[in-house]
Amino acid sequence: RPLRAAEEGEGAGDPAPAAPPAAEAPAAAAGGGAKGAKKERQPRGPRPPKYKAPVPPACPDRIVAAHVVERLPVITPEVEQWELAYYDLKERKDAQVRKKMPDEWFKKPGQEDIGESQNDKDKEQMQIAPRTTDADEENDIRSLDRGLDRRLYLVVKGKDGKWGFPQAVRKEGEGMRAAALRGLADYCGEDFKIIPVGNCPMAYWDGAEGGDTASRTFYYYSQYYYGDLDLKDPLAVDYTWAKREELADLFDNKQLVDKVLVDICDP
Repeated sequence: RPLRAAEEGEGAGDPAPAAPPAAEAPAAAAGGGAKGAKKERQPRGPRPPKYKAPVPPACPDRIVAAHVVERLPVITPEVEQWELAYYDLKERKDAQVRKKMPDEWFKKPGQEDIGESQNDKDKEQMQIAPRTTDADEENDIRSLDRGLDRRLYLVVKGKDGKWGFPQAVRKEGEGMRAAALRGLADYCGEDFKIIPVGNCPMAYWDGAEGGDTASRTFYYYSQYYYGDLDLKDPLAVDYTWAKREELADLFDNKQLVDKVLVDICDP
């Protein structure tokens, strides 16, 4: 009956009972209010790059593969004065702490001591080859016997009168390394053997070989192994084994020498 009366009272226009208070947020109950409420973290988008990668210029249609052939030094370089002073100091310091080893350690039982006289005779019979050769004295720029303590680089003279490295224009579908090896064989013959150093070029230069500005030349590096150089007449008329400082006198393009060849050709 009371429930029924309450329903009848509602229908008669009595005010509805107030709704129970909603539960407060945990942050508000803790006393933090709006300041203590945690904000929803928005997902971070991709960050813009701080720098832009340089865009290389468009590659021209004419691609050239040039071959830099190096002859390694045959003998050690000249000893500098500071090196001689260091070796002398090291010898004197070692002599102060060095101990004499027993003689029986260095000869068999019953073996006679040959003494210093035999050692002196051996030194007199030993002849040390000179550091300079006939090719150095005659300035034979085509000889591999010149500059034995330096690195030499093969440079050929084309029929147009310009000096450069052996090269070949890349054919369609041909690899760059294969084009460089083909160009070297065309200039120097099949008996000229080299050891390629890697499969990638050391550098490139636009309009370096042949004077064509619409070409790009890639330089491949290799070391001379053995064999005779059989220069092909239609492609080249002369050649030389040049030191690095002599390249500037041979190449017409000084920027090529200063920016590329100085870095890939060691002294």
